[in-house]
Amino acid sequence: MRLKKKHSKAPEFNDRDKLVLFFVRMDELTNRKYYKQIDWTITPGGMSLKVVDDDLFSAFLLTFRHFYAKDSPTEMDKIHAILSRTAHTLRR
Repeated sequence: MRLKKKHSKAPEFNDRDKLVLFFVRMDELTNRKYYKQIDWTITPGGMSLKVVDDDLFSAFLLTFRHFYAKDSPTEMDKIHAILSRTAHTLRR
């Protein structure tokens, strides 16, 4: 991880850093109490969950937001792009 510019304090992540952070955050998410207590239903058409305690759901959203926030290095589109580029490179 390195700094973007001399005057900027925002870290810039390379692809390896993003993938490692993604796996760390996924591990964090799946090992949380609220993740294990939510009753999930996942289908090809979407995802649903049964009503849970508001505090548990809020805690889940705080962790899950890292995967959808556009300014996050672990945002799903960024991770998908890294994996897609890698797969394309390996096919050559």
